[in-house]
Amino acid sequence: MSHEAEFIGIINVLENLPGDLEVRNDDESLIKMLNGESKVRQANKRYIEKIKELCQNRIVRFIHNGRDTNLASLKQRGFSFQEIDTPELRDWRLSFENEMKAKYKERKRRMNKEKKGVAS
Repeated sequence: MSHEAEFIGIINVLENLPGDLEVRNDDESLIKMLNGESKVRQANKRYIEKIKELCQNRIVRFIHNGRDTNLASLKQRGFSFQEIDTPELRDWRLSFENEMKAKYKERKRRMNKEKKGVAS
């Protein structure tokens, strides 16, 4: 698994949110790579380097947060799935997903262009 979409999402967050951050993800292998606890495949090294660059001069913690923990947390706060999945939230989620897809495509295009420029 390349985790490309996750890396690009984290890069977007780091580029757009200033200050110290806590990044949580339910993919344990991704968090281990980000924390330097596991080997990084060659295909992912450019993303890891970019993330390291964006983490300079601030504190960024990468934390594994299992899916069951996310759901349990919502239930503890009294949310039901019907309350969470409203038409407004679906519209916002669709808009956000479309925006992220567009950013992802643009970033991938730029990174491929940079990669080709380096390889030339």
